Amino acid sequence: MILQERQQIRLVVAKYDRNYINYLKNTANAAATMSLLEMHEVRVWDIGERDEMKEFGNILLALVLQGGKLLY
Repeated sequence: MILQERQQIRLVVAKYDRNYINYLKNTANAAATMSLLEMHEVRVWDIGERDEMKEFGNILLALVLQGGKLLY
């Protein structure tokens, strides 16, 4: 997820597993371990800083070329 708050742009990555998807679809097994969505802020960029915007642009391009998938 990409957010803009005033002079800042933030990149936030959500981490979840199959149990969380089943919960959202209302198909969760009662015996399954409760699973939650985890949100992780990767970085904050200042839109007034040219070098920071260049770095953000490169990261955004990489995400687009990978189809939006982050590789660890």
